[in-house]
Formats: sequence, structure tokens, C-alpha cells
Amino acid sequence: MPNLASSWFGALRHLRHSDYYRSHIYDSFVPMKFVTVRDLRGKTSELWQTLERERELVVTSNGKPIAILSATDEDTFEQCVWALRRSRARDALEHLQRDADARGLATSTQTEIDTEIAKSRRRRAG
Repeated sequence: MPNLASSWFGALRHLRHSDYYRSHIYDSFVPMKFVTVRDLRGKTSELWQTLERERELVVTSNGKPIAILSATDEDTFEQCVWALRRSRARDALEHLQRDADARGLATSTQTEIDTEIAKSRRRRAG
């Protein structure tokens, strides 16, 4: 039976030399380039080339980030959208958990939670 650790490290070594690693994993640790809305309007074709090379760009307006452009293709589009939505949902859940901790609600019983939900629903209904 093969050693699981050596199999895993072999797969990792292979991954590090693959195109996927270079274009997805490694790039996630490299700082993103920033472009302005003005650049987006005036230098569109140049920015598409930069996006292809950099994989992600941060769009700014008045010096503040307003969007992230992320390169994708037909094969990975659905995976990219799913990953983005999953990440946003995870962030929202973590925010709710921190808020519950701050308000002292993290130790609520299921009955207390159900009561709060019922109150909220009654307020919305009427």
C-alpha cells in the first residue's frame, strides 16, 4: 500500500509545476494592480491585456476600491461565480457570528433563537 504522505507530497510537487498553480494559486498571493475608472474608460484594450496577464485588477474611484476585475473563461466561469458567492456568504455568516458575540447572543438557546425569529417575523408582517 502506498504511503499517503508521499503520495500527497508527490501530488503537491506536481501541482506546483502545473499551469493551474501558476495561474490560480500562486497569483492569489501576489499584490493586485490598481486601475482607475478613468483608465478603464480610456485604456480598455491595454487593461484587458493587463487583466489577462495579472488575472485580477482592482478598480478605484477617487482613490477608493469599488470593484475587482477577475479573469475567467468559459470553462471556469461557473466555478468562479460559485466561489465568489460562497466567499461572500461565508463573510456574511462570520459577520453575523461576530455581531451575536458582541451582543451576547452567542450562547442563546434554540428556544430563544426561535422566539427572536418569531418576533422579527411579526414586526415585518404588521
